[in-house]
Amino acid sequence: MKNRVVRVLVITIIMSTLYILFFLEDVVDTPKHENKIQTDTINLVAKLDTLLMTNDYLVLGKNTDVQLIKLSDSSNYKGFKIMESFQNDAIIANNPDVDNFEIYKKFSLNTFFESNKVPVYNGKLADPDFTSNEDAKMFRTRITEGCEDGINFAGYFTLIYWGCGTSCQYGVIVNRKTGEIFDGYQSSLGSEFKKDSESIIMNSDIIEGDSQYIPLYQFKDFDLKVWKNTTFKDYN
Repeated sequence: MKNRVVRVLVITIIMSTLYILFFLEDVVDTPKHENKIQTDTINLVAKLDTLLMTNDYLVLGKNTDVQLIKLSDSSNYKGFKIMESFQNDAIIANNPDVDNFEIYKKFSLNTFFESNKVPVYNGKLADPDFTSNEDAKMFRTRITEGCEDGINFAGYFTLIYWGCGTSCQYGVIVNRKTGEIFDGYQSSLGSEFKKDSESIIMNSDIIEGDSQYIPLYQFKDFDLKVWKNTTFKDYN
């Protein structure tokens, strides 16, 4: 009986020791592995060279010739590959390393909003006039409550919007001088606007942080608009 107890005790000690050894090894190794991945990523970005820098674009990569041309002229550049295009601009590269190639669009929020700055109205604010927009009556409570916050857009307007499904926002713009209600606001990923500017960014939630360099593939999802009297116009 005594020998049996001793054998059980020895086996228990051995199993406990093995468990502790393997468990601690996993706990110690996992953070090291994750840190290595993070370090490798940081080192990779740090190793990228500035291949092109203009007033509008920044291109990072390795060991390739990069040019900014008009998209309509791309057929004149034999041996070059179009990496990205935007409007009539094209970023082309000769024998690029596609795994180490990044294109950014320079975009300043301050410049965008300053370019269409307007004075803010300080007079008496009109209540929303629902006779000016029959469809707006379905959202009477939401619009009325939104107007209580005062002017928030384009000098003398209140912009109110709400969700209309997954990745969908719909809204109206109320003239606070007359109370007239206008349709025309629709976005997928939010918006950014100011009370002293007619500029507005639709899908602004794709902006990460305060960086003025935005990946071009994300910038293409922006919808830059300017509010002119009663409607949104494309921003040039």
